[in-house]
Amino acid sequence: MLGVGLFGATLVVSLVPAVASPSLGPRGAQRQRAKSEGPFGALEPMVRVVAGWFALLPPADWRARVEADLLRSGYWLGLTADEVAAMSVLYAVGLGVAGTWLTARFGWSPLVPVLFVAIGAAHPFSQLRDATARRQKEIERRLPEAVDLLSLCMGAGLDFPSSLRRLLLDGLPKGTPTADELGRILDELELGHTRAKALIGFADRVPTRPVRDFVGAIVQAEEKGTPLAEILKIQARVLRMRRSVLAEEAAARAAMQLMIPLVLIFVAIMLLVLGPVAITVMEIGNV
Repeated sequence: MLGVGLFGATLVVSLVPAVASPSLGPRGAQRQRAKSEGPFGALEPMVRVVAGWFALLPPADWRARVEADLLRSGYWLGLTADEVAAMSVLYAVGLGVAGTWLTARFGWSPLVPVLFVAIGAAHPFSQLRDATARRQKEIERRLPEAVDLLSLCMGAGLDFPSSLRRLLLDGLPKGTPTADELGRILDELELGHTRAKALIGFADRVPTRPVRDFVGAIVQAEEKGTPLAEILKIQARVLRMRRSVLAEEAAARAAMQLMIPLVLIFVAIMLLVLGPVAITVMEIGNV
């Protein structure tokens, strides 16, 4: 019966086709980069097979939410929502097997495999959130410089698309999140999208306050007919000031956070200094 069950499971698995690997657009570019630069290339075929099972499920709200998170992360590893769920299953199974072996080997609690399974299932989603946070932080860090260069280009007589093209060619390192986002804005403008629509899409993909303020200022300037070069110059100055304020706040928080290890070090020093004295006094008292 076990053999028949395994044969039936293998037959069902073989009948479900694996999902196709993305090859076009930003998702396809991220997939190719992930396959060539990291260990994901060895896991990718298995992920696509398991994602084929999830593709059979009807549309659900979780798929839309995961796709929105992937969009904000810049399509982390070039994955789809079904592939993120597949990675969650694979991690859960792998860590569950490891936890079961460790429990049998060292006599640990039976709850250890359950804990390992929970950690494995949550790990891909945690990585997705971390990738989104890193990407947004990188864009916030480079955005003032990019806006300043844009204002210089437009002040020299270039229009907005030409300024973006010049910035992408000479002003920003290739492959950075900021360059990818500005390049996507340029692609949408060349496809015929309005400037407002392309910029609002940028704000949707990077929903941080500096980006929203930058996009809102440009859209408002376009509606009112204000010269865009002056708006960009003001925005570059505001973004630099905001970055300086955030750096000062981070430095102040770091000084407060250093107090805890300093107190622990002071307590350890006091124990090392006073500990032998206390032991000597106790021995004399016993005598």
